[in-house]
Amino acid sequence: MEEEFDSSVTDKTPLMMGGGRGTTKDINPELCTATGEGLTRGKINEIARFKVHAPKEAGVARLGLAVVILGKHKPPDKLNIINNNDGTHDVTYLPKAPGQHKIDCNFGGLPIKGSPFFATIEGEVPSNPHLVIASGEALTKSIPCGQQSVIKITAKEGAGLGPLRGRWTGPSVAEFQIHALSQETYEAVFHPKANGMYKLHFMWGNGDDDKCKIPGSPFTIKVGNALDVPEYRAWQLQQQQPQEEFCVICCNIL
Repeated sequence: MEEEFDSSVTDKTPLMMGGGRGTTKDINPELCTATGEGLTRGKINEIARFKVHAPKEAGVARLGLAVVILGKHKPPDKLNIINNNDGTHDVTYLPKAPGQHKIDCNFGGLPIKGSPFFATIEGEVPSNPHLVIASGEALTKSIPCGQQSVIKITAKEGAGLGPLRGRWTGPSVAEFQIHALSQETYEAVFHPKANGMYKLHFMWGNGDDDKCKIPGSPFTIKVGNALDVPEYRAWQLQQQQPQEEFCVICCNIL
């Protein structure tokens, strides 16, 4: 039997930076406007820019200007606000993932005119499956039939955005799920229903499975008293040769 599973994660961790001084009095955030290409578009790993205009008529805000940018996969890096002391603020950010980004601009804790804005970020982040590591006892030890096993998959820096994909093959029905804990950490839950030898395949990114497989994949999972091929051959040799010679052969196999 065979089953495939795909998992992705949405990271909406905001980055914030504020500016401005004074106490909140007669705030009119609707008088504040924003202009610039960075409000509508951008490219991965290229600085995006826009300007926020806060005239005197908008008032003096104790909380000043705050900008929050939310990305589908990964928040942008290097979000920065510069107060030009002339009623304008220069805002820059560095997109790290493609897709639509939501930009909230607040003055005194309230949205300015037109906020939120939506910027479409173009470009691709290459995936490197060689930087994705799987770990867990089920990968190195046999597990009892009916026992649920958890395998941890970690994407190191530079691995890209994935997604993590997985599938299993085996002699019988098994439950198999992948849970995204963050953009870098996943848990694969494997719950076999019968004894036997199973294979767990993990792939990172979209494309050909062989090119996307992570180190060690496919992993052999031994459930119950299943006998894999090397062990069976060793058993055959044991029937034909003295015990001490079998021990040497067994060590070579392991």
